Formats: sequence, C-alpha cells, structure tokens
Amino acid sequence: MNLEICPLKLGETLSGTNDAGDLLNDSWLGQIFEIPANNVGAASIRGAKKRLVGRPLKVVLLRNTSGIKLYGKRLAQLSLVAGYAGLKEVIGYSIAANTLNCVLIDPYLATSGVADDDIFLGILEGPVLAKVQTLAAGSVMTMGMMLACGSGAVSSLAAAATGGVTVGPGGLAGHSAATVASIIGRALSGRTTADTGADVLINACIRTF
Repeated sequence: MNLEICPLKLGETLSGTNDAGDLLNDSWLGQIFEIPANNVGAASIRGAKKRLVGRPLKVVLLRNTSGIKLYGKRLAQLSLVAGYAGLKEVIGYSIAANTLNCVLIDPYLATSGVADDDIFLGILEGPVLAKVQTLAAGSVMTMGMMLACGSGAVSSLAAAATGGVTVGPGGLAGHSAATVASIIGRALSGRTTADTGADVLINACIRTF
C-alpha cells in the first residue's frame, strides 16, 4: 500500500507542464493509491456527487498525452510504447470493442476535462459511474453483467479537439462471455439500447494494470 498522500482529490488534475512547456511531476506518474469512501458532503467532491458505499477506490496517476482534452467517465487507452509508458500515460480514448490496456478516466472531473499533458486519476477498482457506448448493439446491460470496452466512431475523437460531443469513444458494452483480460468491471445497474451514451453505475475491476 502506498503510504504517501495522493496529490490529487477526485475531480482534480495536476499541471503537467511549466510556462516553457517542459513536462512536470513525472515522479507521480504510475503511482497507485486507495481513496477511502469517507462520508463527506457533496461539496467536497467536484460534481456534487456523494459516494454512498464503503468500498474504496483504487486509482493511478496518469498523464494525458493524447494531444486533446479527455473527459471523465470514459475509457482511455494506455500507451503501447515499449517500456514504462504503458504504466503512466494514456494516448486517447479506447474506440474498439474488447480493447485491452485501458483505464477509466476520473468520473468526477469537471466538464472541462483534463488538458493535454496534465495529470489525472485513472480508476482501476471500485464503484463509479461510466459511459455506455453510443452504438445500440452491445449496449444492453443487466445487473451483474461483466463489462468490456465498447465501440466508438473514430470521428468522435476529432470532434473532441473542437469541443464536440465525445461520448462515442471510451464507452462500455455488456458482454456475457468477455475474456478475463478485457473485463473492465461489473454492472451495478441496468441499461437498454435506448440508453446509449448514458451513465451506468459499475464496480470497476481492471486487473491487467
């Protein structure tokens, strides 16, 4: 267990560059922390959302190297460059079904998201809200169903750079027989094909990090 104090609270980001554009705070990247489910008021968490269960969240500090802003509740693709990058950087949203090497972006982030090169909390384990994919096929979820990465249109990534709708990439899909390696978590609520792009409560369980 990490005995240091996490430099971020849920919903916060950490500046990733100085005024000259040089990268900062590398020493935090890849560090894993547990955030206890304290009985705090809604005002203590960005987004005014309380946590109503005793299960802690396991989080990891990551840098956004995608070149665009990334938004909360979506699945991000970890770097696939050989070496340590896959433990400390995300390169964009996951956009293909059953994608491996993903992490859930802090669902408590402000609507402004996390800027390129800044540092944020990736969720590995615990109860959180996540986005359902925007495609109807595979978006039906039942309580207890295993969940994996869903599909999203690549064009939505371009939209993200100009402030467009970004719920397509990084969404979840229900899977009755997903491989262990691709499982993101378990559904704690149900969704139908009419709920594409909506929030769903899940118990995240990303074991491959």
